[in-house]
Amino acid sequence: MCRPSLGINLWTRPQYLWVGWVAMGWGIGVLFHGLRVFERFSPFGADWEKKEVEKRLGRKI
Repeated sequence: MCRPSLGINLWTRPQYLWVGWVAMGWGIGVLFHGLRVFERFSPFGADWEKKEVEKRLGRKI
């Protein structure tokens, strides 16, 4: 992902490496996606869904 960005960065403005910000943003996105895929961080998981269904049906949990 960073190779084309690095080339553009070095061609247009070699004194400032902005490509690091691109790589960091991409990495953060991949990190959060991995956490969701492997269910390490899921604010809207099965427990949340069950509570919402019970709340909408008017039942006590």
